[in-house]
Amino acid sequence: MAYAAIQPRVTAVRLMKWMLFLGLSLVVSACGNGATPNTSTNAAACDNTKDPAAPVNLNLKTFEVAVADFPHTDYLDYFRAIQPNSSASGNPGDAQAMADSIGTLMQPFIAYSGTPYSSYTKVRNPLDLIDDLISTNAIDNFNIGRQYIATCIAAGNAVKYNNNSVAFSDISAGTTDPSKDFYNNWSYQLSWTTEPDYGKVTRVILARQLVIDNTSKLPQDISLQSIYDQNTFSASGYNAPQSNIFGYTLYNGDSGNSKTVMNFRQTFVKTNTDELDLATQASDTSASNAATSPPTFQFDGKAIRCLKATLDYSAMTMTILTSTNAPTSTDQSCFATTPGGSVQKTSYATDPTAAASRQ
Repeated sequence: MAYAAIQPRVTAVRLMKWMLFLGLSLVVSACGNGATPNTSTNAAACDNTKDPAAPVNLNLKTFEVAVADFPHTDYLDYFRAIQPNSSASGNPGDAQAMADSIGTLMQPFIAYSGTPYSSYTKVRNPLDLIDDLISTNAIDNFNIGRQYIATCIAAGNAVKYNNNSVAFSDISAGTTDPSKDFYNNWSYQLSWTTEPDYGKVTRVILARQLVIDNTSKLPQDISLQSIYDQNTFSASGYNAPQSNIFGYTLYNGDSGNSKTVMNFRQTFVKTNTDELDLATQASDTSASNAATSPPTFQFDGKAIRCLKATLDYSAMTMTILTSTNAPTSTDQSCFATTPGGSVQKTSYATDPTAAASRQ
């Protein structure tokens, strides 16, 4: 994968778009503690006691991320690549309907805008937002944290930048009180960890839209783990991951009785695959409640409870498993039975142009 470096001129423009400090001028260091990063490559000066993480509390004009400004949003490549190959005579007749169902099911988790979904123009979700802000060097303390990680990679030390106090507010709604407006106030935990024995850097993001109660249909308990090659890890700009693992929980608006869980795994090296797992679950899966079935959701006109969709970019194929089974405390898999009956399997050839242009 090749990514163009984000130029300083672009960064300056994006900062003006993103950042509006109430009662303050546009000063990036207001976002962090203003500490000077340790640029020494001396191993003795690089350990976890030097972690520069400091609270970040940022007011933004908007939480929306435009694809034109940040082309590395999490799912655009996937949506493009799941489109069926119109020249493949062996594809099932409902291949397009299956692809479209995936786009519809993923909308609540990533909040894309623009049609068709495979060409969305902007998104509004916690993971794309923070990734954009990191990549455009918009937050001083994150910049210092990445410099600390890069320095310790050079020194060969295993260290961690660990920030448990990150909060963003979308002030376009006119309020920054999380107790009154959860939709426009998001909190995060962010860490980078060096793993010199494996030549990797791991980034973990935990995000939460501050949902007041579980009757809301907004996702929460959002997570992303990304793995990077330490040899190409940069202290500025966009870092291309080798793999991503996403996790989301979405309450179904039924007073907390059920939830929809989505996991998404991306592998950019070796297998070059994306795998989507989506399932509804009873919130209580204890043995006493094991018989309680969570609600179904619609996929390609069918009522199911579990979906697994694996896209192989190299083979240009999409393999889909669906199930009406429900996971329980003793059997977390919806696909324990052989395909047939409650479990169905199908596949189709995907658009070769979209697969080849994966970013």
